[in-house]
Amino acid sequence: MSTPAVPDRKPMTLHRLRDMHAKGEKITMLTAYDATFARLVDDAGV
Repeated sequence: MSTPAVPDRKPMTLHRLRDMHAKGEKITMLTAYDATFARLVDDAGV
């Protein structure tokens, strides 16, 4: 089984969030309540 390629992403910073908000871009977030789940989500490219 192969994993799909994940495009390179810029880190999400507070400055970038503010710019997105100012431009009216939609912002989607996912909360991970523990380090294990956070790592799984990050590795999956979510």
